[in-house]
Amino acid sequence: MSGHSKWHSIRRSKGILDQKRGQLFTKLARDITIAAREGGGGDPDGNFRLRIAVDKAKAGNMPADNIQRAIDRGLGKGGEAKIEEIYYEGYAPGGIALLIETATDNRNRTNSEVRATLSKAGGNPGEPGSVGWMFEAKGLITVDLIGKKLVAEGKKISAETLADISIPMKQMA
Repeated sequence: MSGHSKWHSIRRSKGILDQKRGQLFTKLARDITIAAREGGGGDPDGNFRLRIAVDKAKAGNMPADNIQRAIDRGLGKGGEAKIEEIYYEGYAPGGIALLIETATDNRNRTNSEVRATLSKAGGNPGEPGSVGWMFEAKGLITVDLIGKKLVAEGKKISAETLADISIPMKQMA
């Protein structure tokens, strides 16, 4: 009886690990596809954005054939769905302007999910151009959420620390 129980425990833990690995591979493949399409070709040596995405995929132990398939998808080879970046604009509760960047292979599904999420949170979607004029790209901040804790560069940080890092204060003249 203990053999069955032991295998059941192993199978469950392997299933959880496989699910996490699959989610990571999906995210990495999407990044590679977008980089190949927008960065100017499928050669990582000539496309800096693609080089970074491929390096991240290799660091995540993604198989080489999966990486190549994602590059081919970005170049339009094969009959797979095309992934595109779409920006949505809206308002959070209290009138806070939001610019939401998405990467999707199905515009209609993503549109309904974004609208539903905003509505559930008490916000509302805006028309194209309603808040986009207020935003200017200054950089990209990537933070992982592990076990409901913010993690940046392998260290646990608080939301206040993240805000201090990401929102530079204007110097008094």
